[in-house]
Amino acid sequence: MNITLPPYATTEDLQKCMVIVREILDSKAITINDEQCQAIALEVMGISYAKGGDYSSEIIKSFTESYLKTSKYKE
Repeated sequence: MNITLPPYATTEDLQKCMVIVREILDSKAITINDEQCQAIALEVMGISYAKGGDYSSEIIKSFTESYLKTSKYKE
């Protein structure tokens, strides 16, 4: 499967973001598959880039928390 990463992102950034997304969802007892996790991670990375953020763990965690509050995965 060919994945288009957000600008300046690496596959390592995507993997780190997926770990953060999975940890946050696990803490909320929300189960998703790897494909859904990757889709959320890519969306969060795109939001971070659009808002002028980077792909650091702190930024990704913050944007993931905000994203999940407004998505179908909310508590």
